Amino acid sequence: MSKDDLTTWTKELQEQVLDEARIRYTERALTHWQTPHNFKPSPAGSVSGKLTGPCGDTIEIWLALREDRIGRAGFLTDGCSSSIMCGSAAARIADGMSIMEARGVTPQAILDELGGLPELEQHCALLAYLVLADALDSVTTLG
Repeated sequence: MSKDDLTTWTKELQEQVLDEARIRYTERALTHWQTPHNFKPSPAGSVSGKLTGPCGDTIEIWLALREDRIGRAGFLTDGCSSSIMCGSAAARIADGMSIMEARGVTPQAILDELGGLPELEQHCALLAYLVLADALDSVTTLG
């Protein structure tokens, strides 16, 4: 297979994957998947939570704090598209919130940010919620 053939095949495969994803996910969810919110390692001085779900996906959420507020939230995951979407949504929601406000984030709030997920993938919202709660528990431990 030539380099041009491989490039063409890769582009066609990517377009097929996106076409199938558009059937399963909302545009908001796809945006979180394709351009996730703060998908990067935690900066120095931040607190974080990290859990592996029963599906084997691991999500880590970090919170860079400014007094009693989350100045910046971000995440990493080794998981599937739904784990990326949910980690991104949780980080976007938590950005700028007070610690107390962030404690009110629920799995449903994460699903709402995405415009929903297929039923079999909704456990990723629960995982992201639990990781956010774990990171917030680190704040209490530090304080």
